[in-house]
Amino acid sequence: MVMVAILLLSYSKFMPASATTYYFSTAGDDSNNGLSQSTPKQSLTEAANLMNPGNTILFKRGDKWYSPVYEWNFSDKAGTSSNPILIDAYGIGPKPIIACMELMNSGWSDEGSNRWSHPLNGYTDVRRCFINGVSKLKVSEPDSVNNTHKFAVASRTIYIYSITMPVNVEVINNDTGLAILRLANCSYFTFKNIDFRGGGRWCALEVSDRSSHITFDSCNVQRISMYGIQFHNSTKNYNWYHESPVVRNCYLNMGWTAQERNPDISYGGDGVNFRSAVQNGLVQGNTIIDFQHTGIAAELCISPEYTGVLNNVFECNEVYSTTPGYCHGFDCQGVEGKCTGNIFRRNYFHDITNSGHLLGDNNYVYSNIFDNIDKTTTGTTIQSYSIDMMPFTGDGMIFISKNNIIANNTIYDTDNSGIRVEGPTTVYKNTIKNNLIFKWTPPDTIWSNYGFRNDGSIQPQIVENNCIYNYGQTGGKVIRQGNKSDVYTVMEANDAFSNYNNNIDVNPLLVDPENGDFHLKPDSPCKSAGQPLPGMGSGFVDYYGNEWANQPSIGAIQYTNVRINAYPTGYLFKKK
Repeated sequence: MVMVAILLLSYSKFMPASATTYYFSTAGDDSNNGLSQSTPKQSLTEAANLMNPGNTILFKRGDKWYSPVYEWNFSDKAGTSSNPILIDAYGIGPKPIIACMELMNSGWSDEGSNRWSHPLNGYTDVRRCFINGVSKLKVSEPDSVNNTHKFAVASRTIYIYSITMPVNVEVINNDTGLAILRLANCSYFTFKNIDFRGGGRWCALEVSDRSSHITFDSCNVQRISMYGIQFHNSTKNYNWYHESPVVRNCYLNMGWTAQERNPDISYGGDGVNFRSAVQNGLVQGNTIIDFQHTGIAAELCISPEYTGVLNNVFECNEVYSTTPGYCHGFDCQGVEGKCTGNIFRRNYFHDITNSGHLLGDNNYVYSNIFDNIDKTTTGTTIQSYSIDMMPFTGDGMIFISKNNIIANNTIYDTDNSGIRVEGPTTVYKNTIKNNLIFKWTPPDTIWSNYGFRNDGSIQPQIVENNCIYNYGQTGGKVIRQGNKSDVYTVMEANDAFSNYNNNIDVNPLLVDPENGDFHLKPDSPCKSAGQPLPGMGSGFVDYYGNEWANQPSIGAIQYTNVRINAYPTGYLFKKK
């Protein structure tokens, strides 16, 4: 990551003589030379033609490029470490929009009863429809479009409901799997300050096959169908992989409304997805909203022959949902040796419905805050824990969870157990240490909820120095170790099992957890109550970047006399 920054800085200060900056505007013309703001070029096709090593392509802020059938394809184009290719914005105003969508501001026909129609241009069906940025529910018949929440498609025509003639209607083509942007076999590209929208049925920004040093910085990816940004290898060239991708300070929003959600449909889609063959990547400082599967993911899929997802860092991201649905905060999953060395740290996961899967081996989840994990209203899988280690079989591969570390997380208000472990032969030698697990729905006749739940046999997991406390239940049964009836107080578990040590069950005395302030009060029993974890490296810091003391606190936030930020969304370097 440091090397990438040095290279980009060197590029900006010592631009080679062969490098050229080109300006683009929707008011321009491709016959212009594009060498100044007064003589801009116009088309995305011409921009792609100019993607040569060292070149900078600048799009005018406030301009909009819409097409429902055009995919911006940069396959087999490459910069170099000394001559990268930069795509950025110029001027003032909002970010330039590049959208694989149709924008319908005119051409509407009044069908009566506040129903309007518009022909589709070059395609037959609509995946999603947004009016003034608000998504609508697709219904089967035009006659069913009887309120502002609905739209329908029939005979290559879209129907929407509006009291006045519609404007600012954006629709996604449902005929194809077009991406907004596609890169395959590319290297040394940086995309900055672009507002990407739409795409086809699958992915908005798709980086496939193999790549090196592809960066998305301060971009928007919104109003899309499924995946936001995905790096993957689906070829049979199993040795191909993506080296050092970066997704930083981006805003990714799938754009769902409560009216659009259908509990009988699983929409799917991840915010940022590293799949099967990605290594040394960085996903940092992003805001990720309303994705229907996972916010951030490192996963091995299709075949164990791929190189795997290795040594990627996911840090300082905010992942949440605005309306009930289905969303994991993170996924980390694969077979041994093919999902390893990944780090999830200093993230804020809140108002989501499903737990983060921690599988693979030698991965790390630390200094994160999990707040308000509710039961999903979509689908049948109820997994409202913060984190689980529950391996399953995916694409014929038997996943494992081995030698992983869950440390110094603050877990607050889960509908199911705080942390859940299951799998007598595929889960072993994991460490669960210094976590603050506070407030979960108590067990009932249906749900076996506990602060820490370990189903099956007593696997050799290390469970130490955690605070496991539910409101008003000091001394209660907060740990399940084994079968449904094998439940224990913290003290009973510490005494009964050699792998349980120094766990406590007391009120952690947080400042204001109901309103999102998870700092420890000066008299908190979690202050300096943790144990150090040797070998974690210099990146092992608390949620705000403070170094852990020799005797660390329990939870995500190290107790200090000076509070840096009151609330978890206040990253000093994070662009909101």
